[in-house]
Amino acid sequence: AVRQLMTGHDADMTYEYTGTAWLTFMGHKQGIPDKTKQWQAVKDEDAGNGLTWLKPAPMNNTYAFAVRKEAVKDLGGITKLSQIADLPADQRTFCVESEFNSRADGFKPMLAKYGLTLGGSGDGAIPKGNVDILDTGTVYTATDRGTCNFGEVFTTDGRIKSLGLQVLQDDRGFFPAYNVAPVLSSATLEKYPQLEGIYDQISPKLTDAVLQELNRQVDVEGREPADVAFEWMVKEGFITKP
Repeated sequence: AVRQLMTGHDADMTYEYTGTAWLTFMGHKQGIPDKTKQWQAVKDEDAGNGLTWLKPAPMNNTYAFAVRKEAVKDLGGITKLSQIADLPADQRTFCVESEFNSRADGFKPMLAKYGLTLGGSGDGAIPKGNVDILDTGTVYTATDRGTCNFGEVFTTDGRIKSLGLQVLQDDRGFFPAYNVAPVLSSATLEKYPQLEGIYDQISPKLTDAVLQELNRQVDVEGREPADVAFEWMVKEGFITKP
């Protein structure tokens, strides 16, 4: 609905994910892992729709795999996805949601990128019994409880912080970039060019760590998103309380 409002020029501005625009709205089959190249690609394509993408925020709300911090030492001090292949087969255990498990750009292609295969035998084999298919919300708690060593997460989810999970580095660049960026009607931006300077102050502050904390306040503490956002804007000096 937001996309329709923007392309129909019934709305002037929004924040949007680069990966969502590229894969869902623009219909491309593969994302671009490099965040700058992904942003430039959507910026160039959306210019023809009368929309201007401003500079992206550092936050990248993409897929990732996380491990409970207390298990890192037992897993050889693991910090990268590529190191899973070095573990014994019985330690290569995963919790994933059903959608990610079946996606064409999901679990099996990710394993292949890292020299792993689901089922079969060999050095990179993942026994099918090592994979639990769970609901999205359950993956986080199951990973924290040790049901599996590696749980599928979204990188800005507040439960990563609240449960003490550690995100593994996607060191071979499999997952597409999902950086968020302001998208403005080009006509509106031309009329009010000062808007770019305002957004260029806000976006750099939106990091993965900041979003994890703000999301934690909503998802874990049950606070209203508007209240959390308002407090953050006041704290950063972008607005003042009346």
